[in-house]
Amino acid sequence: MNASIAANAIDVLEKTSEIDGLITSSVGCYTSRTFWAKKGVISHDLENGRASEVEMIRNRFRGMRDSGKTEDVIVVSKTHQYILFICEKCKGSFFYLVLDRQKSNFCLARKKLAELDAMLLN
Repeated sequence: MNASIAANAIDVLEKTSEIDGLITSSVGCYTSRTFWAKKGVISHDLENGRASEVEMIRNRFRGMRDSGKTEDVIVVSKTHQYILFICEKCKGSFFYLVLDRQKSNFCLARKKLAELDAMLLN
């Protein structure tokens, strides 16, 4: 991915704080297996989760390459929602959010991520 996208990632990630119930967020590149920026409370468990999510995204893309469709991934636990938002406009990148399940709204979070996807390219 180009350097300007990585630089924009920090500014774009700041805007994720507008999402209700946000605990932590990050934006990264699944092809290089790196995160460009991280924000919020980051515990050891969440950091390990991020690493495994990158692998899941890489595998998911391999499976969807032929169909031309990508889908977001949401995992819900008793206390959290984990959202993997695969960017459509900024190819090769994704957002990873951990939200407080009681304070968040998945649909509104996804809408905000769609807006932020376009901002990565600016």
